[in-house]
Amino acid sequence: MLFQVPALYIFPVWIILFIFSTIIFYRFTSVKQLKGFISYSNILILLIFSIISIMSLIISRPDNDDIEFFHRAFLQFFHLHDPIYVNETLLNFSGLPPLSILHLTTSYEYLIIFIAKIIGINPVIVYQNCMSWLASLITLLTYYSLFRMFGAKQKTSFIAVLLTVLFFIIDGNVHRSFGNMAFVRLWQGKTILWTTLIPICFFIIYKYITSKNNFYFFCIFMASVCALGLSNAGVFLIPIMVITVGCVNFFSNLLIYKRVLKGEIYHSILIIIGSLYCSVAALLITLGILPQPKDKTAWVYGWPSHWFENIMLVFGDYSTLVRDVLILLIVPFIALPFRKALLIIIYSLSITFLFFNPLVGPIVMSYVEPASYWRLVYLLPIPLSFGLIANIFEQWKQYKGSGVYLRPILALAIIIITLVTIEKVSISPKEISFKPPFAYKFDQKVLNSAKKINSILNNNLNLLIPDEMVAVLPLLNHNIRLEAGRSNSVQHYFLEYGDSIEGLRRQQAKGFIETTEPTYADAFHTSINSGVNGIISKKENLPKIVRELAKKHEGWEIAYIDTSYFLLLKNYQSNFIINFGLPLSISFSENRTVKASGNLDSVEENSFSIVLEGWINIPGKPNVTLIVTDAQDHILATTKNCFDRPDVSKARNDSSITTAGWITIIDKKKLKSNDNKFRIYYYDEVLQSAVNFINFDGNKTL
Repeated sequence: MLFQVPALYIFPVWIILFIFSTIIFYRFTSVKQLKGFISYSNILILLIFSIISIMSLIISRPDNDDIEFFHRAFLQFFHLHDPIYVNETLLNFSGLPPLSILHLTTSYEYLIIFIAKIIGINPVIVYQNCMSWLASLITLLTYYSLFRMFGAKQKTSFIAVLLTVLFFIIDGNVHRSFGNMAFVRLWQGKTILWTTLIPICFFIIYKYITSKNNFYFFCIFMASVCALGLSNAGVFLIPIMVITVGCVNFFSNLLIYKRVLKGEIYHSILIIIGSLYCSVAALLITLGILPQPKDKTAWVYGWPSHWFENIMLVFGDYSTLVRDVLILLIVPFIALPFRKALLIIIYSLSITFLFFNPLVGPIVMSYVEPASYWRLVYLLPIPLSFGLIANIFEQWKQYKGSGVYLRPILALAIIIITLVTIEKVSISPKEISFKPPFAYKFDQKVLNSAKKINSILNNNLNLLIPDEMVAVLPLLNHNIRLEAGRSNSVQHYFLEYGDSIEGLRRQQAKGFIETTEPTYADAFHTSINSGVNGIISKKENLPKIVRELAKKHEGWEIAYIDTSYFLLLKNYQSNFIINFGLPLSISFSENRTVKASGNLDSVEENSFSIVLEGWINIPGKPNVTLIVTDAQDHILATTKNCFDRPDVSKARNDSSITTAGWITIIDKKKLKSNDNKFRIYYYDEVLQSAVNFINFDGNKTL
């Protein structure tokens, strides 16, 4: 980014890093250790975990954050000879700054387009599916390694992993609960950071503590690099975790041995140094060397401002909070030897007392902002502690005295409390749907409409569209540019650019096509005059939007309508043509065609008549009504659908016609109007509203 070299050059860098890491791994790993990894039981476990991870391929839980995180890399995929993009890429305005400087440091999305380019697959499919499966598999292997590290046998560790998976499944009470950030959403960089990398860090830090092997120090440093590459939250999460574990290890040893062990200070400091990459980035931001956004409303507005309400975004309610506290404090104590349990318990208490309290909480939240403060909760090893329940039942026979019954009883109590607190699971049918393994993870209804709309956009790529379409359509077509992006982000971009008025106007224009609020109409017209040539909105907004367009703009036609959305395009010619015997035509939605002829029976002062007869081709039974009104919208005539005519019967035998219906508009009736102006509306039972297609002016030669 600094030297503005083509993005293509990032590929050799990835390859060099991979080779370097492989050499380091080989340098510090003996042949004996490698042989220990390769066994029939480990291969079987790997196979089972791979199958379990398929769950992340077939489950779709759409998340609108994809457009914010992945669009820059998605666009770069098609322009690899351009320098790495450092500006906002979604809007139809060049030179806008990024959401924040830290959003430019994430390299995970660029790794994905590197992989997609090599294997020749759509980068969005790689992002949402391949990476989801891989991250799920790594997560399972990480937890398996953690349980083995804490002394569980192979079989027990496998059961512990299954318990952890169970926790991720049943912990779905609120949107940000641990379960909703795991397998149902494990393709975004931030969720991989919270669900996968944090446990990995815990594993490698503990391995360094117990082995003092410099290889694990290297791993700590590389985990810090990965953290910032995955998500901007890594800038504070990983340093906090690494520093806390380093300090906890030092003081727990001091508590157990009543003295400072040889080399303990050195190794504790070395652990902290391992997070240097993220720590330096955080320091540069604090000192203002790396610029912070001028507008922080995106990280403040709409987020709970009180520290306790903010962390409850993860827990949801008090019963879940109590449950998780019990899991954190009781399960490690009864499942692990004292020193190992002490590390987890003191670490959990340290995170709690350092960041989740009335004194420090507000201070920390003022630094990391309310939009990020709740993410500190993911530092707590709650899923790990729940999985340790398996260890309790494995060691049942080893307990003596009251522990023979007390520990299993406490474990059963924790399980019962966990089950009682379930309100909604993370794989709830209301939240997820099932899909083919390599299909998009978008909202299915929106995706179906977006695919059809994308197929007929042609060169109309400067669009004004609602939020749900913003999350999908630009990731289907990299050439699309938007007047306004997701939510109120356009205001943030233009405020950072120095033109807050333009950002507000664009937001209002988008608000008009979402709500048809009349006060936003002027902003809407300005967007049309500025070059917007395509509009998408929900079907119920069509009449008002078309009428508003007709006030000041010409050449707009309906190119697509379905049960949910419609598409208006400028200067678009579709298959729906009605010829009144005059050079006059209107557009209609895809897969509906009309061929008809008409004539002017007579033209008299203040009166004339129109006859229109023709075929209409619509899948299923025609449910079309055309309505003619005067300029004041008084209904003058409607169509007559006649299905008993011989012509229709004959047409039904024609295999080229799906369904035919004879339609007559103004069946040779004289219509009178003071100004000779008439409007023609289309009414569809599916659309359930009348849409003004065209204004016919009898005073003018058309």
